[in-house]
Amino acid sequence: MSFKAISQNILLAVATSPHDDDLIQLKNVQSKYKNFKCNIDHIKIEPPAPGTYPHWHNYFLCGVKGIFDYLHKMGDFQRKGFMVAVSGNIPPASGLSSSSALVCASALATAYLFKLPLNKQLLATLSASSEHYIGTIGGGMDQAIAFLAKKGCASYIEFDPVRATPIELPTDAVFVIANSLSEANKAATSDFNQRVVECRIATKLLAKLTDRTWQDVSKLRQLQSEVLDIELMELESLIKKLLTKDVYTKDELMRIFHLSSHEFEEQLLTPNTKHSTEFKLRQRALHVVQGELISDR
Repeated sequence: MSFKAISQNILLAVATSPHDDDLIQLKNVQSKYKNFKCNIDHIKIEPPAPGTYPHWHNYFLCGVKGIFDYLHKMGDFQRKGFMVAVSGNIPPASGLSSSSALVCASALATAYLFKLPLNKQLLATLSASSEHYIGTIGGGMDQAIAFLAKKGCASYIEFDPVRATPIELPTDAVFVIANSLSEANKAATSDFNQRVVECRIATKLLAKLTDRTWQDVSKLRQLQSEVLDIELMELESLIKKLLTKDVYTKDELMRIFHLSSHEFEEQLLTPNTKHSTEFKLRQRALHVVQGELISDR
């Protein structure tokens, strides 16, 4: 049996500007997406207003900005204008990572234009962090599989740093993919970031309840290995022992952390989760840790 990835894609036609100007000019072959241009030194990525979808060009700009920021850290580089025509057939908001695909394509094109070595792991890492510019706080799974996939294999993806290990599938494996026809844009709602926020708060609460400094810890793996220095199974037991409630309210968490409402929102939430008043910390933390335990076996 052979395995084949889905055939949908993002295609870019890219060229440096013939006018030697400082403009990024983007054109989408689908007329419903408006053309866009901006000065290369004034890239502005606008997160969507609540309940609205981001403009398509903002995803492209995420990839450009991510590569530019990396190149800037490496030293001075010569900026030059360029033009891009964008085509693609990935259904938007369908769970097939059309937004991440556009960010990855943009990062790859920008890296090539500005002569950044095309290291797949670096591109996956930069693409993952680049999407944060639009307000989506993801870990990098979509970007990792886009750059690091191996034909005929599934991938075991790990983070910090982003990396992927090919896993050969059994010959009788079957995947069933169904289209629910329901759209869900991860940057247009708080659902995606809500899970990230709950993991972050759970981590900080566990640190505080174990008399550790909570301000500088944000990830469960960091808490386990760097702060508490315990095994995963011990962390699982600690979550069950200390995070006793199914739902924590914003008010009680503010009291525990001794934070005002404004401080709580600024330090623990993201712009599109500031309206949240209830948090499922126990469930979210156990989901992450128990998933790690299963993968370790």
